Amino acid sequence: MIKINFIIAAYNEEDRIEGVINSIKKFADQIVILDPGSSDRTVEFATKSYPIQVCLVEKDMFNIESRISSALKIIKSHSTSEWIFMMNCGEKFTDELGVKLLSVINSELDLYGVSIYRQSYTFGIKTHNQKLFYIFRSFFKTNNNYRLLKYSAWDIEKSRMHAEFPIASDYLSSTIWLRPFDNLSLKHYRFGSLSDFEKKHSLYSTNEANDLYMKGRKTNVLRMCIKPLLVFIYFSPSIFVSRKAFIVGMYHVFYKFQVEAKLYMMSKKITNRVVD
Repeated sequence: MIKINFIIAAYNEEDRIEGVINSIKKFADQIVILDPGSSDRTVEFATKSYPIQVCLVEKDMFNIESRISSALKIIKSHSTSEWIFMMNCGEKFTDELGVKLLSVINSELDLYGVSIYRQSYTFGIKTHNQKLFYIFRSFFKTNNNYRLLKYSAWDIEKSRMHAEFPIASDYLSSTIWLRPFDNLSLKHYRFGSLSDFEKKHSLYSTNEANDLYMKGRKTNVLRMCIKPLLVFIYFSPSIFVSRKAFIVGMYHVFYKFQVEAKLYMMSKKITNRVVD
């Protein structure tokens, strides 16, 4: 049976690594840990659950090509399966999802990518609860983002953080979107305090703005207003469920404003220097 090669980004994750591995080990051909030099017992705890492969990588988590290319060298030398699944330590499989994915990749051999709905939980509640948006995209394939894919089809140069892993256009016709029902969603558990949330958004928004700037993208005041509004609409099905969901949704609205504002500052060469 063809199984899946899992690549897990893990830095000082001794509290969570075993839970992640236990959720996927039944479906794994190999599990590779991307470790930028953990100072805790992440690797030790990981090996308790599965004979993992450790891949030492640089700390720059935004250098996707360098980090995952190192893992692929290990996979290609130890596995006959082309299927890879990139994860972080906040994500877990359900048994139903793992069984379904193995069934799909073993029955549809000409397949190159599988899109999977990710259900997030933040501060103990469901957030990003957007099944209808996901289903709409699946009908029209409006988003080239496949969590499970063959590495021969992976478009590594277009990959970004936030679990965006596109495949080359030549293979898009040989992909499927898994319906997000019957416990077939990837579970994503956010951790940390609100200040941790703020730090992560600040870091990610700077990287996204820089990426857009390098691609020649420009923005203006109108886009700075419209983009956050669209994010608000996107989160509206869950944003009024509770005060926690409202806070999470509004932080994502502000995140999109941060991206556009930082892009504007870059394009105008505006800095925080004091000019006499």
